Amino acid sequence: MVMGKALNGKSDAVNPHVLFDEGEIASAVTPRRGILFHNTKVKGIVVVVAAMAASSTALFAKDAGGVKAQIASERKGNTNVFEEARAATVAKTWKSPNGEELPYRLHVPAEPQPGKLYPLVIHMHGAGSWGTNNVDQIKTGGGDFISWAKRHGEEYVFLAPQTPCRCKWVDSPWESKKSTMKEKPTASLRMAMEIIDDAIARYPVDRDRIYVMGISMGGYAAWELMQRRPELFAAGLPCCGGGDVALAPRLKDIAIWAFHGSKDNAVPVCRSRDMVAAIKAAGGEKIHYREYEGRGHNVWSPTFSDEKVFEWLFSQRRQQAARR
Repeated sequence: MVMGKALNGKSDAVNPHVLFDEGEIASAVTPRRGILFHNTKVKGIVVVVAAMAASSTALFAKDAGGVKAQIASERKGNTNVFEEARAATVAKTWKSPNGEELPYRLHVPAEPQPGKLYPLVIHMHGAGSWGTNNVDQIKTGGGDFISWAKRHGEEYVFLAPQTPCRCKWVDSPWESKKSTMKEKPTASLRMAMEIIDDAIARYPVDRDRIYVMGISMGGYAAWELMQRRPELFAAGLPCCGGGDVALAPRLKDIAIWAFHGSKDNAVPVCRSRDMVAAIKAAGGEKIHYREYEGRGHNVWSPTFSDEKVFEWLFSQRRQQAARR
């Protein structure tokens, strides 16, 4: 039997099926997934430990297949969710002033109400979805959000840019334990920022509810977008990525919920741990962290299967101090 344990050494002797989450935002996942969560208030960085039922052993299994298996997992996605997301979005191509182009998917409310503003959700995909077909980027993560929004009757504006093969969002080795943000973003990230600015100007976007989410390579992108434009974002969901700890003070007013697997063999888990610690040290009180004990690189599957994650995201609003 596995006991839930936080970094401070405490454990939950009442329920061995425990997820310790920052700030009492742990939440129950549907019983069919075989995971039981227990709300527990814990100070500091925490580690998630879950005892698994037989039906969900694969969900939290160690990453035996390595990075290639995880990329394959992202490419596969959920067929039903993917088809739903494809139907809900349109394929567009951004043409940068310098002549460069970047494909992206877009969703806007079909019949926006006069005077009403809608949250903007930006999804940054991982390496398993790079290319130019302008559809793979919504197979994982973005599609999960669109499916959740449909089930809950939420209206929104949605963007999912796609970077070409072998073109990273962020110029940083994934296996490195730390990195420094470059003076200028990569061409793909710069164009993604241009797409975001255009959407804000063109569509009825609530500027106090702009959210970014990203997985793996896209997790790096989510961190960097928030670091480059901290005044823009209300919240972020970076999964198994990393940022520049020296720039953590820029993020202290943004609500961030980060996710990582303790056995990640593609992106070191210290990338998320160090960012969380640095933001806390800078006075950030809106940073949350969930670490999956024994899990490899793919933490997006359990994260985006937890509907409370998107509920939390949609409850966040930009702080008055962050407005310009």
